Amino acid sequence: MERRFAGIVFMIGSQVLLAFFMFIIPSLSSILKQDLALTSAGIGALTMAVFAGFGLFAFFTGKLTDRFPFERSYLIGHGIVAICLVAAGFSRNLWQLFTLLFLCGLGDSLVSNASARVMVWWFPEKGRATASSIYKTGFPLGAALAALVLPHIALLMGWQWVFRLVGVFIGLWGVAVYVLFGLRQDGEERSVVTLSSRPRSRPPSPRVRNRVYLVGSVGMFSIIIQYCIMTYLVLYLTQEAGYALLFSASMLSLIQFVGTGARLAAGVVSDFLVGNRATTMFLSFVLCPFGILLLLNPVSVTLVYAACFLLGLSVIGWVPLWLTMAAEAAPREYSGWSTGIAFSINSVGGLVGPPIFGMIADSRFGYSMAFVFLIGVCAVNLILLALLRHPLQKEPSPRPSSGNSFS
Repeated sequence: MERRFAGIVFMIGSQVLLAFFMFIIPSLSSILKQDLALTSAGIGALTMAVFAGFGLFAFFTGKLTDRFPFERSYLIGHGIVAICLVAAGFSRNLWQLFTLLFLCGLGDSLVSNASARVMVWWFPEKGRATASSIYKTGFPLGAALAALVLPHIALLMGWQWVFRLVGVFIGLWGVAVYVLFGLRQDGEERSVVTLSSRPRSRPPSPRVRNRVYLVGSVGMFSIIIQYCIMTYLVLYLTQEAGYALLFSASMLSLIQFVGTGARLAAGVVSDFLVGNRATTMFLSFVLCPFGILLLLNPVSVTLVYAACFLLGLSVIGWVPLWLTMAAEAAPREYSGWSTGIAFSINSVGGLVGPPIFGMIADSRFGYSMAFVFLIGVCAVNLILLALLRHPLQKEPSPRPSSGNSFS
């Protein structure tokens, strides 16, 4: 058990650094827009690049993590992200940057699938969401720090150095996890996180597959809301509401700090109070439209603070619950497969959401209609979460077969 909690510590560090990577574009959006002569839709395209790569590779990396040890997936995933980010620091135009961020999605999908999968194998069902929420607090914590730190680095050294420095630290962390956790892991622990020597079981039933698809769809609509807010908040507050860059970045940081506490609370509530992941996530997303409505009227600092507080509770706190639902949606020997499928569907939201939001914001309808679009997405998401509230009944344990596979 001590080894498992040590693994969570390593995963928290990874989440902090991956948040720095994911929040380079939101934190530096106004700088990149000016320096690379981008439109709002162009900024959305850079966010889309990561999700495009993530979604394209997530299904295949999900299958790989069913066979790779945890630490090997982490080393390869961090290495890919690190190399691509350092190279991105030498980009000279939108398409060079887009291509390298796209390739970062491959490494990110390896790390994310491996993390979700080991939660199923390391922890029992009651307490699993809490364990997931603990390690996933690293992401909003890292995002909050990134929103505060990265603009200062970019103003002092240039945005190129932000990419290079974040890439170096991510690469070093991947090596540290492999050396400190992987090479000292004994045979019994290693057997928990790899199934390469186990016989194949029969494929999950259509009912299980449909639930995986439904969980993935919830993630897709959730990520549309989350990354539209994250990508355009600083631009909206600086260009439309007239606030200063550093204040606007601090509001992005506030959302993440609030989301850190929300993730921990959501895990505990799901495991020990409500007892249902989807219901807890539903209650969280009910707050989202109210935060967006307050953001539509940013006439005072107080209203902006209130909007960001509500958005932190809703659009950040849902992630550990969703990851746990994705991993639990299929028999645990296929938890890598189920999270891979769910991640592939989920990433479509990051692929299409920010560019659509940016195009609406650039049109004559402006940001007001773009935020109305997000309220509509939230309504659809609440309907899907209501359908997920009824848990799938446990199926009999599948018998090993002669090597059946599925795609």
